[in-house]
Amino acid sequence: FEIIPEAGETYKANLTFANGYQMAVNLPAAQPTGITLAVNSDSLQKVSIIIKANEEYFKQNKDKEYKVLIYSGGVITTISSMLDCTDIKFDMAKRRMSTGVNTVTLFSPDNEPVAERLFFIQNYDKLNLEVKSDKTTYNAREKIDIRLNAKNRADSVVAGHFSVSVTDESIVPVDENNENTILSSLLLTDDLKGTVEQPGYYFSNTSDTTLKNLDLVMLTHGYRNFEWKEILKGDNQTLK
Repeated sequence: FEIIPEAGETYKANLTFANGYQMAVNLPAAQPTGITLAVNSDSLQKVSIIIKANEEYFKQNKDKEYKVLIYSGGVITTISSMLDCTDIKFDMAKRRMSTGVNTVTLFSPDNEPVAERLFFIQNYDKLNLEVKSDKTTYNAREKIDIRLNAKNRADSVVAGHFSVSVTDESIVPVDENNENTILSSLLLTDDLKGTVEQPGYYFSNTSDTTLKNLDLVMLTHGYRNFEWKEILKGDNQTLK
């Protein structure tokens, strides 16, 4: 939810959990001046980045230069903008970003990070894998011949390096939502602190609902990876 707090007022949230338990949480006190950063990635083609300053902050920092840093797949892109109005918005094409967790950080004129937001990019570049075996059942230690057909979204054959693991599902039951796979590790959990419940859920069935829920995960993380003063010594760097 969004809220615009009024000066001098205090706020709290009344929560009711699924089991009926209720709880009141005091919201942080509103600051007299401030600037916020928001990201909207609902569009299939672009990500919208929105910067908003309240009137008092705008008066104090009008026409000062702010920097937005976007970190995506090891590549840093910086965008400079003058604070010439209270609301600033610009778009980035998703095709220029890497699938997975991306970061946008807003820096003050003194190169101090004042706001950060994680957002997830899903470019639908996942390979379609078709696996066929020469038989439906095998004897113990019998050789198995497998044919693997790998194609991209355009239905073109692609080359790659692949591995396979085989388990007996009657002994080791599989729940795709709870599985922490190579895909969920590389694209999600390795980039975040803390535990992500049911990481496989976000990849087993990609839908608008799944992506909206994944965005809620992004909203709970931030400020975790880099020494910003070192990174800002150079623009458009590639991190390894």
